[in-house]
Amino acid sequence: MPEGRTYGWVRVEDGAGNRHLVYVPANEVAGHKVGDILGFTVSANDKGACARQVEQVEDDEREAAA
Repeated sequence: MPEGRTYGWVRVEDGAGNRHLVYVPANEVAGHKVGDILGFTVSANDKGACARQVEQVEDDEREAAA
């Protein structure tokens, strides 16, 4: 997250290779760093798609998804 901002954007890619930006409040990604693989629920707010319930994906979940 940009320093001093209360929100940012998470880039996600769907199965067809399309990239999407999803709004995420800074408190949802606190403690995570660039490059972490995260899972989250997508909801909608006045800014569009919004990430909620953000959690880091464990290694065994990564392998199952591949």
